[in-house]
Amino acid sequence: MTVPRSLPRRWKWNRDRFAWKEEVYAKEACFRTEPGRGGVIVQIQLSDHFDYKKLLRFTLPSIVMMIFTSVYVVVDGFFVSNYAGKTALAAVNYIYPYLQILGAVGFMIGTGGSALVAKTLGEGKPGEARRLFSLFVRVSGMIGVLFMILGMVTVRPMAVWLGAEGQMLEDCVSYGMLFLISLPAFILQMEFQSFMIVAEKPKLGLVFTVLAGVTNMVFDWLLVAILHWGIMGAAVATSFSQIVGGAVPLVYFICPNSSLLRLGSIRTGVGKTRRSANMKRGAARRSADVKSGAARRSVDTKDGIVARGSAGVKAEVSAAGNVEASVGMDARTSVRGTALTNAAALWKSFTNGSSELMNNISMSVVAMLYNIQLMKYAGENGVAAYSVIMYVMMIFTAVFLGYSIGVAPVVSFHYGAGNHQELKGLLKRSLTIIGIFSVLMFVLGEVLASPLSSLFVGYHEELFQMTCQGFTIYSFMYLFAGFAIFGSGFFTALNDGITSAVIAFLRTLVFEAAAILILPAIWGLKGIWLSVVVAEVLAALLCAAFLLGKRKRYHYM
Repeated sequence: MTVPRSLPRRWKWNRDRFAWKEEVYAKEACFRTEPGRGGVIVQIQLSDHFDYKKLLRFTLPSIVMMIFTSVYVVVDGFFVSNYAGKTALAAVNYIYPYLQILGAVGFMIGTGGSALVAKTLGEGKPGEARRLFSLFVRVSGMIGVLFMILGMVTVRPMAVWLGAEGQMLEDCVSYGMLFLISLPAFILQMEFQSFMIVAEKPKLGLVFTVLAGVTNMVFDWLLVAILHWGIMGAAVATSFSQIVGGAVPLVYFICPNSSLLRLGSIRTGVGKTRRSANMKRGAARRSADVKSGAARRSVDTKDGIVARGSAGVKAEVSAAGNVEASVGMDARTSVRGTALTNAAALWKSFTNGSSELMNNISMSVVAMLYNIQLMKYAGENGVAAYSVIMYVMMIFTAVFLGYSIGVAPVVSFHYGAGNHQELKGLLKRSLTIIGIFSVLMFVLGEVLASPLSSLFVGYHEELFQMTCQGFTIYSFMYLFAGFAIFGSGFFTALNDGITSAVIAFLRTLVFEAAAILILPAIWGLKGIWLSVVVAEVLAALLCAAFLLGKRKRYHYM
């Protein structure tokens, strides 16, 4: 029978013949009607062979998703800057890095856990993958509540420690307290961005993110521009958008759906243990009946009547006691095994996602250092200028981050399946795509420096000139940042969390922190803008060294 080329196919590595072979991926959800293509649309699967076109199609939703996530903060900045003033704008930028640290656990479990779930799917264990997914979501929710309480207690002391005072301090606390109300939803939102891709629903994940982004924009316009709530309105708008972004996907995964993942039990072997227990109970009852009948037939005297009853009771009690002891032991073994398995999976996801956690924490710490240095060399105007540059940087680097998140489950799946040839192709094509994006981001940064500066701070000439100067220097970092971001994400997808964490740690907390402390002493304010460029060059070289050094271990070259 000839299989039509329009049907979806799965590429599978044949280890015995060392050759690729195709097999029909018979799954009803894999295709749907499309006019103009013979009535069939092929849904991209993790198991597919990825050329440039398919790779871009699969990762595009996650790229747009990350851009919309960055838009939350950018929209806040636009409305706060134009309707509440530069002090409120500086306050948002001052406290946001600390809030980002508290929410970074969502990135950690999202990237680390999704890599483990995708690898498990690649190993042909869909039930275990769904169980792990359910475990990660539940733990993330509990951590979110805990961090929300911690943040509310520490937000004011942290703002004071960073150097905020007067009205700027009060604005920091107001924005932080309202933001923290939605922190559990924010953590889940960050996590679901990765899991929607693993579930082979990147477009649906994009819809959820766009919905959250539109919510943020509408409430920013209503509360800040129309009702003039100032920085508090911006915080409320962000909180509403995060609740939408976290709650809607949660409901989707709770309800029956057509994706690869669904929230369910986190216990291992529950059904098997129960079936085994029922079988043992039935066998024990049958054994007791046989022993009781044998005892009755062997007794003829009056004393035997007592013996008959005693023998029957003893047989039944003994059998019942044995089965209950056995069932109790099975239950205890099941609970103990589940706890150990869950703990091991959580530890693996934490270590595997530690690079993303470290990256977010390091970026937040470095942002705090930037604020301190800018206050020293340029005052409040310097912090406001840095805020505008960071808004644009978040959107531009979201392209790199979105691509890395989008391609990670594909890398994890083929690594778990042992498809080394596909890994080589994925790495080669990814580096080419990242290179094109890097040049494009650099050109856009240089061309749009003046228009973007005018959009945010055009009302203040000195601040406008300072922001433009920072833009033209800062934009050089886009030529190198994409390779460092992708390199860290690539090793996370290979479940090599240690290497990924080393790259993330050195890139931000060592290279950039050292540059921000040293270069301003030589070149002043220009040294601050140049710090990130130096750090990204060093990080790109470090990634190249790791990719070359580990090529034989993972067979991607």
